[in-house]
Amino acid sequence: MTLLSIAIPAYNRPDALEYALLRFVSQIVLKYEDEVEIVVTDDKTPGDRLRAVRERMAPYPFVRFIRNPENIGLERNLIHCTEPCIGEYLWLFGDDDFVETPETLDGIMSRLRKGEHDFYILNRTRRSAALDKLISSNWMNLDPEKDEAFGGLREFCVANGFIGVIGFISVNIFRRKPFAAVDVEPYYGTMYPQLGTMAEAFHDRPTLLIGEPLVCHRTQTEEQKRAEHGNKKTEADFMSGDIERRNGLYFSHPLARMLNRLLDVGAFEPSELAGMKEIHAFRGLPLMDLVIASVNQSRVLDGAFTEADWALTNRFFERLPLTAEQKAELAQA
Repeated sequence: MTLLSIAIPAYNRPDALEYALLRFVSQIVLKYEDEVEIVVTDDKTPGDRLRAVRERMAPYPFVRFIRNPENIGLERNLIHCTEPCIGEYLWLFGDDDFVETPETLDGIMSRLRKGEHDFYILNRTRRSAALDKLISSNWMNLDPEKDEAFGGLREFCVANGFIGVIGFISVNIFRRKPFAAVDVEPYYGTMYPQLGTMAEAFHDRPTLLIGEPLVCHRTQTEEQKRAEHGNKKTEADFMSGDIERRNGLYFSHPLARMLNRLLDVGAFEPSELAGMKEIHAFRGLPLMDLVIASVNQSRVLDGAFTEADWALTNRFFERLPLTAEQKAELAQA
């Protein structure tokens, strides 16, 4: 029985991907080969630059490579990589991240075998792209000896924020079938289709936050990101160092659309979104302050959004009990 599927959407990062896969392989071989699978979907990297990695993994039958016949973009590849998976649990994993400790998989498999939770959130470390600098040894500042249980992903987000933790794909492990049952189409165009899908599927399902930092987030410079994404404008805009442009494009109307959908399906209450703060990111900024500021920023992006986008965003804000200060700030948009 396959207990865990590790799904990796990959593009143009052969060295980082190989490093990540070898870390996984070292913990799977002779131990979890019948319980863990790895599925890598290469989004048609130019020049088939991931071929050497694919060949390096050929001796391991639990690793499957799928090369997309056409480039479908980061968002759709995020979901596409999960579709061939068969595990009870699914771990979406970035192609430049890796497991931090030699015992990471042992700890995860032990918890999954108990089956007490439907969603697991991992603490993480952060290192430079060259791995020569430790930026953070405990990103969430948690007690590594303690786990914290929540009644659902909604409860976790109310306490910790929506984007800053679970928006990072490599820290989320969850039951595959509830995730696959959600219609992901409403969440495309947000650059976080997996986030909306997870929130819809698991808002009321048992969730566990693991205190020990088990994965490493490899942090790149703006130049490194641009070099890897080449002429893929959408990804370059999202991942480049131009924070104001990124926020104006993706944390404005697209995020408002996602959150409005989550209100529609009952994943959150309006008061919960209105009071939510990004405790571990954006310097603790209230989520709605981020969305409002991003909506204001979107005005300078000529032609990026339609009248229908603005109308939906306005309807979303009308559903929330905003503060007087937020309403005044929103009026400027």
